[in-house]
Amino acid sequence: MSQEQFLFDFNKEVQKDSNFKALFPGDQSLRAMLWIYGKTITGAIPNDRFSEEVIFNAFQETNHEVYQRVPASNFNAQISDLQKFYLRYDEDEQIYTFRDHGKSIFKTVETTLSGNFNPTEIEIICTKLKADLTACQTTEELEVWTRLHFPAFEPNMNTQVDSLDRYIHTTVSSIRVTAQLQSGNAIETLKDIDSQLEKLRQYNTELKAAFSSMKEINQELNKRIHSINDSSLLDKVERVRQFFPHVKYRLGLIDKRLDRLQPRLRQFFSALNKPLFNTQVEKFLHLLLTHSQVEGAQKNVVFPLEIQAIRIFQPTPTFTYIQRKDDLFPPIPRKRIRTEHSPSIIQSIHKGLQEKIVLQRDIEKYVKIILNDCLIKQEVLLSNYFFLIIEETKNVQLAVRVAHSLIIRLPYKREEFNFIVDKSNTVTKNGITIWEMKISSCR
Repeated sequence: MSQEQFLFDFNKEVQKDSNFKALFPGDQSLRAMLWIYGKTITGAIPNDRFSEEVIFNAFQETNHEVYQRVPASNFNAQISDLQKFYLRYDEDEQIYTFRDHGKSIFKTVETTLSGNFNPTEIEIICTKLKADLTACQTTEELEVWTRLHFPAFEPNMNTQVDSLDRYIHTTVSSIRVTAQLQSGNAIETLKDIDSQLEKLRQYNTELKAAFSSMKEINQELNKRIHSINDSSLLDKVERVRQFFPHVKYRLGLIDKRLDRLQPRLRQFFSALNKPLFNTQVEKFLHLLLTHSQVEGAQKNVVFPLEIQAIRIFQPTPTFTYIQRKDDLFPPIPRKRIRTEHSPSIIQSIHKGLQEKIVLQRDIEKYVKIILNDCLIKQEVLLSNYFFLIIEETKNVQLAVRVAHSLIIRLPYKREEFNFIVDKSNTVTKNGITIWEMKISSCR
C-alpha cells in the first residue's frame, strides 16, 4: 500500500458512532467522572485509584434527579463505554484509574473553572522560553526548541489568556451591575468599583511586563529564519511566529470589553449628580420596566407589588352641530380664461428652443476643442479662443457662454486642469477687453 492510504482522516474517524460515543459520553457519565476527579483532588480517593463501588456512588450522587437507583444494565453499559478513553481497569486488583485522555480533560475543566490567572507565571515562562531560544546554536537545537519547549509553553499561555478573559468578563459585568446604583450607599458603591478597577490595573501592568519577551522571541526567530533550509523546520518556526500576534489579537478583544465600562461609569456619575427626587423616579421606572408583565389578549400591563394600573380620564368636549344647506350660500362661479395659441406663436417658441439647442451644442463643441488642445499643448490661453470664436461665428454670446462654462467646470477637474485668471494683464481686440486666462494640463 502507498503512504497516502495510511493518512489519518479526522472527519471520518470522529464521525464514527463508536468513537464519538466513547470520546463524548453522556451527561450522566461525565458528571460521575468529574465527581470522582473532584474527590481525588481533595484526597478523599487516595492515589487516584478507586473501585466499582465508588463509580456506582458517583452515579448515584450526581444523577439522583434522574433516578433514585442506578439500573445495573445501564450502569454496566456506561462503564464499558468509559473504558475506551476515560477509565483503565486492573482485573487482578479490580481497581479503576483514569486514562490520560480523561485526566487531561478533567484538568482542563478544573483550570477553566478555577480561573487561575497569574501574569507573573507567564513572564517566567516567556523569559525561560527566550533564554532557551537564545542558547540554540544549531538548526538541530532550534528544531528541538520548536518541538519540545514551545509546545509545552503554548497551552499554558492560552489557558492564562482565557482565564484573564473570563476574569475581565466577570469584573466588567459586576461593575456594570454595580454602577446602576439601584440600591445601596453611593460611597460604598464607589469603593467597590474602585477596588475592582484597581485589580484590573494591576493585572494590566503585570501583563505588559509578562509579554515583554514575546517581541524579542519573534525578533530572534526573524534573524534565524533566513539560514533555515529545512521546510519542516520552517513551518514550525512560522507557527511560533504567528502565535504571538494571535495572542495580541485576543488581548485586543479584552481591551474592547474594558472600553464598554466607560458608558456605564458615565451613567453612574451622572446619577450621582442628579437630585434625590430624580434618582428615586429613575429607580421606580426601572422597577416597573423590570418586573411588569403583559397578560391576556388585550395585552394589559400588570404592575408588580400590587401597584394599581393607572386610569386616565379624558373629558369629552361638547360640540354644537349646525347643518349647512347646499343652496343656502351658492358659490359664485369663476370665469375660466382660455388662452389661444396662434401658429405664429408656436412657431416662434419652437424656433427659440431650437436656437438654444444649437447654442448648447456649439458650447460643448468649443469646450471640448479647448480642453483637447490643452492636453496636447499642456497650456492654452482662453482669451485667444474667446476672440477666435467671435471671428468664426460672429456671435459674442457664444464666446461668453463658452468662457463661462469653462470657468464653472474647471474647479471640479482640478486633478486634470489648472485654471488661472491674471487680472493684472488684459487683452483687447475689436473694442472688447477681457482678462488674461490660462488653462494648463496637470497630466
